[in-house]
Amino acid sequence: MMTNSKVKLITAAMGAMALAAGLGTAIAATETEGTDGPKEKAAIAAAKVTLQQAIATAEQAAGGKATANGIENQDDTNIYYDITVDKGGTPQKVLVDMQTGKVVSVAVEANNETDKKD
Repeated sequence: MMTNSKVKLITAAMGAMALAAGLGTAIAATETEGTDGPKEKAAIAAAKVTLQQAIATAEQAAGGKATANGIENQDDTNIYYDITVDKGGTPQKVLVDMQTGKVVSVAVEANNETDKKD
């Protein structure tokens, strides 16, 4: 089970990585979005891929810089890292598998909704 200190550690690591990467935009979130439920916390604790690895993968896949992160729970069966990447002013939603590190999807975000990118 995920403790509050582990969530804070993940958040702190994300902040340190953002500074180290020289991101122009500060990530000010105090915690990773979508980690409230027990299934999400269990998925984070069991993840083989770190948040930092998922961010690097998402940035490479979308061709931009990460601006936000969270967890997406799809019907309690598929739980992914949800990374928002800014590509030339257009936010891209990138889902990264927590176990394999593979990109599941890349979609353009529009008004907090995603449109599948072909």
